[in-house]
Amino acid sequence: MSDQQTIAGGVTRATFGPALLLLGAATVAIGFVVSSSTLPVVGPLVAALWIAGLLYASLSPGLEIGSVYAGVVALYTIVPLLDYLANGSEYLITSDLRLWLYQPTPADVAEISWLYVAHLAGFAVAYRIVRGRVRFEPKQLTVSKSRMVLLATLLGFVAAYFWILAQIFDLGAADYAGSYLVFQRLPLAVAQLTNHLGGIRFTLEIALIAGLLVLGRRYYPVIGLGLLAVAIVSFAKLWSRTDFVLLTAGTIMLYGWVVRRVRPAVLLGLGSGLLALFLIAGLLRGGAGTSELREGPRLVARGNEFETLFGNAYDLKRRLEAGMVDQLSAGFWLTDVLALVPQQVSPIAKVSPADWYGTRFFPDFVAQGYGFAFGSVSESVLGFGSADAALRGVALGILAAIVHRWAARRRSSFWALVVYAWATLSLYHCFRNTTFATISLFAYRVIPVVIVTEVLRRALWRKTPVDSEPVYAGA
Repeated sequence: MSDQQTIAGGVTRATFGPALLLLGAATVAIGFVVSSSTLPVVGPLVAALWIAGLLYASLSPGLEIGSVYAGVVALYTIVPLLDYLANGSEYLITSDLRLWLYQPTPADVAEISWLYVAHLAGFAVAYRIVRGRVRFEPKQLTVSKSRMVLLATLLGFVAAYFWILAQIFDLGAADYAGSYLVFQRLPLAVAQLTNHLGGIRFTLEIALIAGLLVLGRRYYPVIGLGLLAVAIVSFAKLWSRTDFVLLTAGTIMLYGWVVRRVRPAVLLGLGSGLLALFLIAGLLRGGAGTSELREGPRLVARGNEFETLFGNAYDLKRRLEAGMVDQLSAGFWLTDVLALVPQQVSPIAKVSPADWYGTRFFPDFVAQGYGFAFGSVSESVLGFGSADAALRGVALGILAAIVHRWAARRRSSFWALVVYAWATLSLYHCFRNTTFATISLFAYRVIPVVIVTEVLRRALWRKTPVDSEPVYAGA
């Protein structure tokens, strides 16, 4: 049996051995900086590292929806803990303001961190069991020129919509927070359409990247130029970093599925680079100077998205203990179900957990255009703690495994590839926002793209069902 052949239900020697060595080395390195006072924080940090690492090692080589989500949750767990340790087990004035005011002890920090680990463990176990030995390996993929033309045309229409919107409404904003206030002032129906068209644009971009990779090497420069354009737009004003990070990560994943598997070491390097760009852009957007970025201690003392989500959970825990949280309505707990229904016809008043949290406790902050995203762990804090976090992880693990098995059975389907890529890139919303947020996003941002593209394709190209030569993945 060669190094690349599978053993014990999908585990590979080429992946499992190096993963164990890397996890062991990371654990030893952490052990050198641990002290008796910081020991409570190190426990969940190491646990998250090993759970995500072992799940990745137990799956087929490369990335898939389960390993990506586990990696995301591990990052949201590990980054705030490393920041806390690097700052001497305290929060500085430049950290998340709520955590700076609270100054939680290592035991307090660990209590919230174990909720993260419970969610991750629940997800990993459920995903691994339901996924089984099914591998996602696209083969004999084809894409027609008509489909690519329609996807590009639809993307052009979406871009035109945003240009026309800017001509009709004053969308100018002085900063990132102000850009959110601008869209909040739009008429409700226009705001809803704008929100979903922004998500549809991402779906179209992923579909076009997938199609160009299937069509072959001669189209790679087009992908490169597209990513460069997104990078320039994203970093020119240092507003939204998400599009660039997700599209770049999506390109890497799709390349690994369609063309050639990307080695784990390369994935680690590219992922670390994207994470660094994401954090640095956020620091610059938050007012950090270039001189501060050259100083390690000053760098980790700055608050970031990972710390904000952690701060949400810790702040809610303290407020819950102080009796400051009123009884929550049905609209709050059913937010992900009600998200499928336009609020104009919703039978129950919708309550966005992020909006509830911000307006309830930080109205002045929200009035300036800032938000908190909320988080699945924050839902568990308001629920029933670690069991709640674990069950949410289990539910997502089952859902992700079902998506994986569905796509794996359609290995030659272009749309299965697009849906799988979109789901893999979008599942992070389930941890960052609310547990089942991705379901409504799929309904409004993916299904319409598939339906419109295929209906138009059949209407306009009736006599030519396939109008391009088949291109085989990996050829």
